[in-house]
Amino acid sequence: MSVLCVSFVVSFLLLAGSLLTAHTAGAAPQGCCTNYTPGRIPYPAIKGFSIQKKEENCPIDAIIFHTKRGKKACTNPAEPWVMHHVSRLGSAAKNVHSQKTSGLSEVVPVTTAGKRLRYSES
Repeated sequence: MSVLCVSFVVSFLLLAGSLLTAHTAGAAPQGCCTNYTPGRIPYPAIKGFSIQKKEENCPIDAIIFHTKRGKKACTNPAEPWVMHHVSRLGSAAKNVHSQKTSGLSEVVPVTTAGKRLRYSES
């Protein structure tokens, strides 16, 4: 009788494990886009973007636009408007970077014998 009970418990656990594995195998990892947001996202509403790739075990490749209202929109990178927004965001980032670096003065290291390295602006 106990062999039958152990056999039943083992069979039940194997069945439950296989069902759980089958259920989670098709599910996308948390945070992945599973479909694209319909329609276009207005450029002024966008704060930034991130990239999702299938190689990250997500079901689709996507550009995820982050809006100024804190929302996320999953968009198709094959859509021309999506890549245009990405390009504009990249250009805006380059402009900010060039403005910050053009206003900096050069920092030249100055050494003294046996003392720590100091920095002096030229």
